Amino acid sequence: MSALLDRVNGPQDIKNMSQAELLQLCDELRSNIISVVSRNGGHLAPNLGVIELTVALHRVFNSPEDKIIWDVGHQSYSHKILTGRFKRFPTIRQYGGLSGFQQPTESEHDAFVTGHAGVALSSAMGLAAANEAAGRKDAKVVAVVGDGALGNGVSLEALNNIRELKRNLILVINDNKMSISKSVGTISTHLTRIITGRGYNHFKSYVKYVLRKLPFGSAVIHFISRVEELTKHLLVSSVFFEEMGFKYVGPIDGHDLPSLISHFEKIREITARPIAVHVITEKGHGCKYAISSPEKFHGVPAFDPVTGELKAGPKSTYSFSAAFGDSLIALAEKHPEVVALTAAMSSGTGLSKFAKRFRERFYDVGIAEEHCVAFAGGLAAGGLRPVVAIYSTFLQRALDCVFHDICLQNRPVIFGVDRAGAVEDGPTHHGIYDLPFLLGMPGLAILCPRDATELREMLFAAYEHNAPVMLRYPRSDASDIEVPRAPFVWGRAEVVAEGTEVSIWSDGRELLTALASAALLRAKGVSAAVVNTRFLKPFDSELLLHEAENKLLVTIEDSQHSGGLGRIVNDLLVGNPNKGVLHFSWPEGILPHGSVRILRENNGMLPESIASAVLKKLGRDA
Repeated sequence: MSALLDRVNGPQDIKNMSQAELLQLCDELRSNIISVVSRNGGHLAPNLGVIELTVALHRVFNSPEDKIIWDVGHQSYSHKILTGRFKRFPTIRQYGGLSGFQQPTESEHDAFVTGHAGVALSSAMGLAAANEAAGRKDAKVVAVVGDGALGNGVSLEALNNIRELKRNLILVINDNKMSISKSVGTISTHLTRIITGRGYNHFKSYVKYVLRKLPFGSAVIHFISRVEELTKHLLVSSVFFEEMGFKYVGPIDGHDLPSLISHFEKIREITARPIAVHVITEKGHGCKYAISSPEKFHGVPAFDPVTGELKAGPKSTYSFSAAFGDSLIALAEKHPEVVALTAAMSSGTGLSKFAKRFRERFYDVGIAEEHCVAFAGGLAAGGLRPVVAIYSTFLQRALDCVFHDICLQNRPVIFGVDRAGAVEDGPTHHGIYDLPFLLGMPGLAILCPRDATELREMLFAAYEHNAPVMLRYPRSDASDIEVPRAPFVWGRAEVVAEGTEVSIWSDGRELLTALASAALLRAKGVSAAVVNTRFLKPFDSELLLHEAENKLLVTIEDSQHSGGLGRIVNDLLVGNPNKGVLHFSWPEGILPHGSVRILRENNGMLPESIASAVLKKLGRDA
């Protein structure tokens, strides 16, 4: 099945392959990626779209002496296989296995960690400058950047700087949606103004009138229109990159392997200036269901490799993302000034239905998190009530704007922070690092819902609060937790279960862990209270200090202790009487990728481990 892949232990092994063998290699790569991702989950469509491009790059360039950086790294599966990791590829995204992104500790062929979009061009410039400083004149640096990532603020800053530095590097624009014009809106607008001018259009209308009178005239009109649009696209792209200091090449068919190789062989010999190579690819290429649903198969769980049908989990769930989207629609129906924003994550953050329901009140700004937050600040300053839906890991990119444009000005912006906590994709995507930054933001309230009902209560309360608010929730089921529900009061925690010896405090969905831990303790004769924190800021210090006087305190959080619930509790206990405290959280440092269940088990975050530690602290037999 993989006759050629079995022979590939590194990029050097494809240098002497015939054209027929290279084409077969592409087919084997495609089959292998589909097979593995269908079992493990992962990023399917982006990787299927760059197989020929990857083979061409490794055929022409000499990794690791030549550096190839993928922006973002989730499109590097073929790269990993061709650089000696074919036998380990079935372990991708598994605990202890290959990372789903470029990882320099994993291979010398991975030049830079690229889990977030927009950094490849800047890091490539750094590597090119380092080559110059070290006298490595022949070494090449290639940055593969998607059309969406090219519009990211970091990418644009790099483009602005490249003319001054004049670095010898190659920018490969992986254009899979023909959307590069979004990155060059000013130039596109200027050309459109010319093409839509009165004189031009009067003449064009007359020509069309005449042509319609002739045989085959309609076909000629269609052909001319296509040429006009193509010419405009090429001209915009060429002008933009030439002005930025690049030599522009393209567009090139990203699935025509011989053409790609031929172009890269010529490009490799150019050393005088940076080069922008415009490559047109198709997400999901070679796989019908991935082509037809590229968003669905961008990041996908396990599926049937033949049909593309997703494999059913234990049961269908109602996610926090879906609950947030539905709750926001309810809020917007009541308050017409509510608007929603996201940074290229409308589906992932649960806003797809909102976008259809309130088309004029929805803004998807693309991969531009800083702009998204500052834009929301402007909307709020103008009297609207913006709600920003964003992943925790990507919110990190906009922390300056959260402080300067929202909190410092006390703008009433609501943040729906999705994927908070640990996730399978690993350190670039874990949502466990945000709280140390966020808790210090002036005037920012931070709430953690336990379930869908509480999320809706919090969202409506956040609107009434009329100040910056963050709702933090994980990538998980949001089904209502069937325990008593106390009335929602701003700034107050919720006592879910009473107890006299231990008081277990949890934030958000960790209430399930707390309840399970308490049940295990009760089975051992320990009376355990359970508290749903609800608010990390403002924190219910009154209740905590009351509980601390006569109970062992336990905190459970889906974040790092250094800046989350554990740290808040420690600070409050300084100088106050207490019976002791135990914290359960993610460790300091870098948390690896892998199943969240395994990560929890290895870090003492399961109810069994928690109960055992509490019993030991109390001096009871486990």
